[in-house]
Amino acid sequence: MLETLALALLTLGFLVVLVGVLLTVLGSAKAARRGEAKGAFVVLLGPIPIIGGTDSDVIKLAIVLTIVVLLIMLILLLGLPR
Repeated sequence: MLETLALALLTLGFLVVLVGVLLTVLGSAKAARRGEAKGAFVVLLGPIPIIGGTDSDVIKLAIVLTIVVLLIMLILLLGLPR
């Protein structure tokens, strides 16, 4: 029972990520044709962030979202029983 639930959640998570990536790619391709494409990335290599992007507002948003995700991960990590 528990193994089935774990496999179902894993599959659902994979599909959600796959759909998100496809929607992002399609949206970026559509915006690129109009000349409105904006993007940013944040790569964390240990304590060193590597940040890049096409617009300062998009870069700020990427940094804020990265901090939010890191805080959620920290809360989940510290909140889980050992």
